[in-house]
Amino acid sequence: MKKFELKFWLSCVMMALCIGFTACSDDDEEGIAGDAKTLIVGTWESTWSKGYEIYEGEKEEWDEAYTEDVYTFKNDGSGTYKDVSGSTPYTEDFTWSISGNKLKITFNGYSDEATIKTLNGTTLVIIAQEKDENEEFYDEISFKKK
Repeated sequence: MKKFELKFWLSCVMMALCIGFTACSDDDEEGIAGDAKTLIVGTWESTWSKGYEIYEGEKEEWDEAYTEDVYTFKNDGSGTYKDVSGSTPYTEDFTWSISGNKLKITFNGYSDEATIKTLNGTTLVIIAQEKDENEEFYDEISFKKK
């Protein structure tokens, strides 16, 4: 009877391990896992931000939870941005396009471009960076699909 119980529990553990390993996916790998223009459609909530800013020789760094931005990307290249950090959310419409791993968003004629580091069915990570003679800025923002 003891041998049967041991075999039974070992079989259960092995089955759980097999199911667990086959259920894992490559969703958290870097890069774009498919057609970016299709994958980005939907609503994305910011979750984390890490980066730095150098201004007048002073460097400020951060690596923290960031839950202020919500972007909704539509199939037709339009979208809605919502800043949910205040008591009254701020909303603004935008247009978007993707070329390679570059995401371009335009608000009222002003365009900004970010590099897509990761894009899959559940995760979007973008990198925004600027540098000129007075300032350097780098921000890596993570989003989860809503």
